[in-house]
Amino acid sequence: DPVTVRIRGILNTESSAAFMQTTAAFTDWLSLTVGGRYQTETRKLTTATVGFPGTPQPLLRYAPRSADTSNFSPKISLDLRPMDDVLTYLSYTKGFKSGTYNIISIYTQPGYVKPEEVTTVELGLKSELLDKSLRFNAAIFENDIKDVQVQVISLASGGAVAFENAGKARIRGAEFDLTWQPFPDADRLSGLVTTASGTYLDATYTTFREGSGYDEISGLFFGPNSLTQAVTPGRDFSGNRVVQSPEFSGTLGFGYTFELGEGSVEVAGDAYFNDGFFYTAQNSSRAMQDAYHVINARISYLYDPWQLRVTVFGRNLDDAEYYFYNFETDFGTSGLLQPPRMVGVRVNWEF
Repeated sequence: DPVTVRIRGILNTESSAAFMQTTAAFTDWLSLTVGGRYQTETRKLTTATVGFPGTPQPLLRYAPRSADTSNFSPKISLDLRPMDDVLTYLSYTKGFKSGTYNIISIYTQPGYVKPEEVTTVELGLKSELLDKSLRFNAAIFENDIKDVQVQVISLASGGAVAFENAGKARIRGAEFDLTWQPFPDADRLSGLVTTASGTYLDATYTTFREGSGYDEISGLFFGPNSLTQAVTPGRDFSGNRVVQSPEFSGTLGFGYTFELGEGSVEVAGDAYFNDGFFYTAQNSSRAMQDAYHVINARISYLYDPWQLRVTVFGRNLDDAEYYFYNFETDFGTSGLLQPPRMVGVRVNWEF
C-alpha cells in the first residue's frame, strides 16, 4: 500500500521599498534619466514539519529561521533622438530577485537560497519610419547575474523540489522586432500587415562549481545536498548553457483585413522557430528540447451590427512535437508534450 507523507511549510515575507526617477532634458534631442529603488526584506520560515496524516504530532519539526536582506537597484538611461520618430538609448540597470527558503524539506533543515542580482547594459533603437508604416526596434545587451537561482527536482536533494545558487551567469544577446504595413495607400492592400522578430542569446553559467544533477550512466542523483554527498558531490557546470535559453528564436507573421458586407474579414498566420535549449543546468541530453517550429493560422469575420466575431483557427498545423516541460527525476525523465495539431471554431460576442 502507498504511504502518504504530509510536508508542511509556511514562509512569511515582510518587505519595504522606496523608489524615485527623474529625467533631465538637456536639449530637444538629448535627455538623461536617473532612478533607483531601495528595498529591505525579511523572509521568515515560521513552520516546517514532516509527518503522517491523522497523527497529532509531526515526525520532524524544524526550527524557525529568518533572513534579512537589503538591495539598491539603480537605473541610468541616456536617450538620444537624432531625428523625428527615432530614439536611441544606452541604459544601465540593476535588478533583484528575492531570496527564499526551501520549505519543502524531508530530512534536512530547510536551506536558504540567496537573492539573485542582475546587472544589465543595453544599447537600443526604437523607430517609426516610412510615414509610420514601419515600426522597427532593436537592441544589444549583456546581463551579468550573481547567485543565479536554479531549480532542482529530486527527493535526494532534501525535498521534492528545491532551489540552489549557481555562482554567476552571463547572457549576451541581440533582438529585434518589426511591424510593417507595406501598402498603406493602396485601396485593396492597405489592410496587409507583416511582422517579424528574432532573438540571439549567448547564455552561459560562468561560475557554477557545485551543481546538482543526475549521472548520465547510473541515473543517480548527485549534488552538495544529496543523501550521499560524500561520494556524489556536486559537479562543475561552469561553461554550460543557461536553462531554457535557445541560441536563436524568431517569429514571422502576417495579417490581412478587408471589408465585406456589414463587417470585416481578417486572415492571419504566423510561424515560430526555436533552435532548442536545455531544461537543466547540467545540460543533460535527457532533459533537453530539440529545435522545432510551430505554424498557426486563422480566419475570422466580424459582423459590426452585432459585434459578433466568428473565427476558424488552426494551431500547430504541422503537428510539431515539443515539450511543455521535460526534466529528470529520481525515477527517470518526466515530460509533457504541448498540444498536437488543433483546429476549431471560436465565437466572440460583445454586448
